[in-house]
Amino acid sequence: MKILHVNYYDTQGGAAKAACRLHQALLDAKHESIMLVAEKKSNDDYVVEAFSPGKLRCLHIKQRLEVALTSLCRKQHRFPHSLNIFKSGLADKINSVNPDIVNLHWINGCMMSIKEIGQIKAPIVWTLHDGWAYCGAEHHHQHKDERFKTGYDQSSVFDLNRHVWKQKMKYWNKLDIDIVTPSSWLGDEAKESCVMANKSVHVIPNGVDLNIFKADNIKAVQKDKKTIAFGAFDINDWNKGGKELSEALSLLQDKYKDKLELLLIGNGHFESKFKSKNTGFVDSDEDIAKIYPKADVFVLASKYDNLPNMLIEAAACNVPVVAFDTGGIADIVEHKKNGYLAKAFDCEDFANGISWVLENPKYEKNCKTARKTVEDKFDVKKVAEQYLKLYKKVLETNE
Repeated sequence: MKILHVNYYDTQGGAAKAACRLHQALLDAKHESIMLVAEKKSNDDYVVEAFSPGKLRCLHIKQRLEVALTSLCRKQHRFPHSLNIFKSGLADKINSVNPDIVNLHWINGCMMSIKEIGQIKAPIVWTLHDGWAYCGAEHHHQHKDERFKTGYDQSSVFDLNRHVWKQKMKYWNKLDIDIVTPSSWLGDEAKESCVMANKSVHVIPNGVDLNIFKADNIKAVQKDKKTIAFGAFDINDWNKGGKELSEALSLLQDKYKDKLELLLIGNGHFESKFKSKNTGFVDSDEDIAKIYPKADVFVLASKYDNLPNMLIEAAACNVPVVAFDTGGIADIVEHKKNGYLAKAFDCEDFANGISWVLENPKYEKNCKTARKTVEDKFDVKKVAEQYLKLYKKVLETNE
């Protein structure tokens, strides 16, 4: 079976890491897997660049034009928007590879147009890493915005969200695509959407390599200094909840004073009265896996997240996790078992969660449970087996 994964990057960003880990697990299991990307960052011989240098420069121009056009969207929130209205020729490239099955991942950044997806000849499995595929131009819908379920209104005001949604309804309505969502929450949304209403939706989580993400020893909680780790590709990303985390930490200042340190992983800067260290962006799995065990707890204050890799990675390294109960995070965080699932955007409860982990007399048990959760649900080898089962089923259906 010749499997072609399509994603904008091969290693940069959450979707890229998830796609690349699946690709590598398939290779390790002796299956034929190739990644087709717009911008290659690794030295993997099985990762192929989709565009020539000249076409990539044209792609970057289209991206700037798309940013200008998205300013016309009726934006009611700060989540990113993508149009995917410009033809790139990627469907022709995919067809020239002649795969048995195409696994689409994150294909925004003008990587291919909505119409071009319908021109792919091989059977398609599409792994959604956010809600863009079933929304309008937005990657996530506003809280209580039901338009992805009911349809975008026909008001006289020009709305690119509505235009993009109508393009999806037009070109994908009769297209036979199997949808994969890493979280049950995203799967439920996809099933309820107009765009994906007649598609088969499967929940298969993102996976991690348990031989890389591990910790040889579990630290005892009794020590003078306690370390909180917080990470994201961009720490200053509004969606990652830096403001909420800062407020939660301020509630812990009197309790911990000089007994607490912050370990920041990613680009950007974070304001806190606690002593902090920033590792900067860490690209290598091997390198970031050495950082997690230095923390007593890993926190993520995202407002909207599918199935964040960093929570899974930290848990795999025996580190309990604290996060808001939003999006698909409940698939990872088991409340008061492997960490603490705080009430959505309740900073006081988030602070309570951090204290609960750090002061818990059964801390070592929480650490072991965190690792066990990942072994049971997020082992990339098991994830690859689930994908292979789906690929075979799709191919049998298309015979």
